Amino acid sequence: FAVNDKTVVRAGGAIFYERIATSAIGYTTNYLTNPPDVQLSQMFYGNLSTIASSGATAFPLQITPLSTDGKVPTTYNFSGGIQRELPLNILLDVSYVGTQSRHLVENIPFNAVPFGSAWLPENQDPTLGRPVAFDGTTTLPVNLYRPYAGYGGGNTILGGAGSSIAHYTFGGSANYNALQISADRRRGRLQFGATYTWSKALGTTVGHLTDTRGANYGLLALDRSHGLTFNYIYDIPSLAKPGTWLDTGLGRQIFDGWQLSGLTSMSVGSPLTLDYTLTQTGNPERNRRITGSEDMAPRVVLTCNPNLPHGERDLLRYIDVSCVQPAPKGSTGMDSGINTVRGPGLHTWDVSLFKKFQLGAESARYLQLRVETFNLFNHTQWGTMNSVAQFDRTTGALLNAASPTNRDGFGALTQTRANSQRIIQLAAKIYF
Repeated sequence: FAVNDKTVVRAGGAIFYERIATSAIGYTTNYLTNPPDVQLSQMFYGNLSTIASSGATAFPLQITPLSTDGKVPTTYNFSGGIQRELPLNILLDVSYVGTQSRHLVENIPFNAVPFGSAWLPENQDPTLGRPVAFDGTTTLPVNLYRPYAGYGGGNTILGGAGSSIAHYTFGGSANYNALQISADRRRGRLQFGATYTWSKALGTTVGHLTDTRGANYGLLALDRSHGLTFNYIYDIPSLAKPGTWLDTGLGRQIFDGWQLSGLTSMSVGSPLTLDYTLTQTGNPERNRRITGSEDMAPRVVLTCNPNLPHGERDLLRYIDVSCVQPAPKGSTGMDSGINTVRGPGLHTWDVSLFKKFQLGAESARYLQLRVETFNLFNHTQWGTMNSVAQFDRTTGALLNAASPTNRDGFGALTQTRANSQRIIQLAAKIYF
């Protein structure tokens, strides 16, 4: 509603319902590979010379379950804001925007072995011919002691080492809250628009064996807590002003018709979850040693905030790697939160210069020459960093910290974004 001729208050809300994806990468098409439609067989203890006579077994079965409660993913949107006309024809908009998402499709472990199960006496392999260690190094193959015998389990997106069986449920949730400010001026020689967003996006995307919300509720990969963009169009005043010596046909062709425009984008980076490996140890054995579950991975332990102040970051030390330690035995994958580190941000200037040449004194036709630049200042746009630490299995010492001799080590910026270099484009257009 309008408060007066210069102020308007707006508010709104809506409920949106989402269908379950059925595309080639969707959820429901995963069930086309379930038995008996597709049967995957394996051959054990053979080689190429005996493959023709080897017997195949369908153990373990690979299946993709879907929760039977049939919830409909739902998003509640709501917003409220004030628009105010300011002097100089500037329109200011200050708004709060929020969303609450419920019943989202969530991937949880199916048939995963419990924490500590790799250390139990009944799950040790008696055929190894050496003393049983009860530390995950003498454990039977994981498919031999799963809760549901004959089926696979685990979930690779949880950092596990089992087969990538997904059990899709409708227990996921997310929320987004933002302060959005914009200012626009679309009249006069100088036109511009600027927007700033201060926001937070939280939620769960995958499940956990015992406590999904406690382990996996945190910043979403799409979160960008701060973002600033502004655009502008400036009609450059002509030097060929009436009454001056440049006010001639040639002078007007040279000095009239210049225009500058641009778009600048600045944003913090996406959040990242740190991971780690142990020397001479594959991830399945690491999981058995630390969590006692081959399907559930431990996380790093953070002794301090690894996010460095902006002025202290450099290519080889984007985060404080001294804050990162391996998880102790008995971890349940909740040693630190998800997406606790902020990746490299975005900072680009796209600027264009236009010159218009009139084609005929009384004609609306003209020729426009354009010089367009993308990332004008050639600022390197880093895409990600090495977020995987490697620790000595015995001492726990960090071995792969980035350094001048280990350029791509842990904590270093390693990859630029696509088209992050400066691009200059020349063009000409004729308007009739």
